[in-house]
Amino acid sequence: MCSNNLRSLLCFTEMSQLSHCGQLKLLNVLDLEHALGIETLPDEVGKLIFLKYLNLSRTGLKNLPPWIGNLYNLQTLNLYKTIVVSVPTEILKLVKLRHLLCCNRKIRYNLYAGEDISWMPDDFIAKSGRRIDQLRDLQTLWFHTDSWMEDGLEMLTNLRELGLTGIKGLMQNFEEVLFQALVKLKLLDVVSLEEQEDCKIILPSFSSHRYLYDITIIGVIGKLPHLNDFPPNLTRLRLACHRLKEDMMDTLEKLPELKELRLDWHPYDGIVLKCSAGGFPKLECLTLLYFDWLSYWIVEEGAMPNLRILDINRIFGLKWIPGGLRHITTLQKLSLTMPEEFLQRVKEGGKDWEKIKHVPFINTKEEETPQVISRYLPTKVSEWIKSTGQEIPKDH
Repeated sequence: MCSNNLRSLLCFTEMSQLSHCGQLKLLNVLDLEHALGIETLPDEVGKLIFLKYLNLSRTGLKNLPPWIGNLYNLQTLNLYKTIVVSVPTEILKLVKLRHLLCCNRKIRYNLYAGEDISWMPDDFIAKSGRRIDQLRDLQTLWFHTDSWMEDGLEMLTNLRELGLTGIKGLMQNFEEVLFQALVKLKLLDVVSLEEQEDCKIILPSFSSHRYLYDITIIGVIGKLPHLNDFPPNLTRLRLACHRLKEDMMDTLEKLPELKELRLDWHPYDGIVLKCSAGGFPKLECLTLLYFDWLSYWIVEEGAMPNLRILDINRIFGLKWIPGGLRHITTLQKLSLTMPEEFLQRVKEGGKDWEKIKHVPFINTKEEETPQVISRYLPTKVSEWIKSTGQEIPKDH
């Protein structure tokens, strides 16, 4: 702390005192990610007017002081996974800000006040005279959905990455604002939307978003978007908590550029998934995690010809390893977190060993089937057969 010419300070260990930082007048970078012991920011940090990068992610920080608005050269502010409970309105004075990451899944934020929105005076926003669209240089924004979205989210046309988390159904309250913003933000390359309640996330068509390559949707969408509504250059996709009724593979396997696919935490309520010959032409990584009722996964010869990594995790009703895996010679790693009965099938000499013996690395972990799935799975299978009129599929 004795060098007045220090430009960057990166901390990788415990650092309980920041008062000396005020002496570092020329500091441009202050990175304290994972630094234990930091719960408050002393006023001295507010004097670092040349600061461009401030990373407080995964610290114990509880409050962000109003003097944050004095750091007028700040371009990156990272509060990701802190326990900050309020973001002061002064943050909207940072017109040079390019990257703002303030998402904490456990705590609701209000951009304009440090309290719940129901406590906020009606004229607070009018008195502040500040709106989110003043931050016109923003390229990255991670935040919670709230009334700030109505003050110009769609005007942030330089945004490249948008991550929004809804709590208590708030995303549904601002679904029209979000819908219109997603339509207009054509430069987006990453979109992440999470709704923690059982409220539908309404998606626009992304067919004209040619830069958009990474989408995460966690929450209820009701129905998978039409193939033509996906962005043309989508390479990474995560869908979670959807409980879709239709076989999603019929659409997803036709995405021409998709390389990584993660389907997890109750994404599908059906019994059968099918990957057709020629489907997923560029897919390299596939994760299937916690399907409630999936029992039969069919992989035809010629499907997923470039698959390298496959993770089958807690799909308790799955009857077998798909026979089509024997034809995927590119497969390098197979991870199986499954019940003991299933793992017996994939051991050397087991019923499914011949299907996967060509895979160089196979990792297995036993997981007990939850009682609720054991109890209701036979009923779900019977209901599916009755409703679809199909026979139980055979392995390929």
